[in-house]
Amino acid sequence: MPRRRGGPRLVNRKGKSSYFIRFIDADGQQKDRSTGTADRAEAEEALEEFLKARRGTSRPREHRKVLIAEVLNDYAEFMKPRKSASERLGYAMVHLLDYWEDKTVADINKETIQSYILRATRMDSDEPRAISTIRRELICLRAALNHAVAMNRMLPFSRFDLPKDTAPRTRWLDRSEAAKLLRSARMEYRSRFPLTLFISLALHTAQRMSAILELEWSQIDFRTHTIDFRKPGVAETKKRRARLVMSPMVYGHLKRRFQAYGDKTDFVFHQLHPPHNRVQSIAKGFRAAARRAKLRNVTPHTLRHTAISWAVQRGENRSDIAQYVNLSMETMDNVYSHHDPKKLRELAGRM
Repeated sequence: MPRRRGGPRLVNRKGKSSYFIRFIDADGQQKDRSTGTADRAEAEEALEEFLKARRGTSRPREHRKVLIAEVLNDYAEFMKPRKSASERLGYAMVHLLDYWEDKTVADINKETIQSYILRATRMDSDEPRAISTIRRELICLRAALNHAVAMNRMLPFSRFDLPKDTAPRTRWLDRSEAAKLLRSARMEYRSRFPLTLFISLALHTAQRMSAILELEWSQIDFRTHTIDFRKPGVAETKKRRARLVMSPMVYGHLKRRFQAYGDKTDFVFHQLHPPHNRVQSIAKGFRAAARRAKLRNVTPHTLRHTAISWAVQRGENRSDIAQYVNLSMETMDNVYSHHDPKKLRELAGRM
């Protein structure tokens, strides 16, 4: 297998006490530059200065002289302040770098994209992935390329076609399945408290997992019975978050938790020891609970589909539902219209 090459990094050289910065120059040749220090912290500062100087170059490079690994690493550094987006990019980069390795931007074409998709979907591979996952990975690659062009580090690159997106997931739970899931979650020894609270909140608010797990007490107003899932000072993305009124059940759950832990932590979902650390994920406990409840094809996002589907089935106005959960009417029509009994009766009459 060819040697993996990434962006500029610190290396040790045999017989040398100082750290060196290893990088690829404009001609595609590997070079080492001494930092002049054997202290790791000082060497990292020298590397940061090197990276800053490199980003400031005013002459965009040709595609054949730009490593894909370099473009991805540069974009990851740029995305670091946006924590959730940075985490998603990190997952995508694992697979992108595994395939592209030491290839350059000039190697990205219709054939290599198709090869990447085929390799990722092979059932005999160690980790076959869904088309929707591969599509998200390639979107990250395209965003990294766009960033390199915008920063004048690379010549403009023509956009490549993404694989067609799969149909939206329509899996939702009926009332008995939701009850089974909750009972199973209470049996999780280590994660039962955050897991049961997450499931209750997701079924009552129809918000995404990240919006719920990132909740802080400052976002909850017990006086007005409202929750603002939008993070203060954080720009809103396409995955919009809502400000909504709490149901009595949600209010009760959160009030009791606040009385027990509100003076110990800023986070609604926190570690028991120490409480000032936020719970990063409930995915493992959720999968275990779903398996124990014998529920197939159920993920945390299924709870969002479930909450909205139940509201539509009750005959709630679809425009009101969309406004409550901060969902576009286009998504309501594309994903949830088949649950509307009134629309189906009207269609049956016309048929």
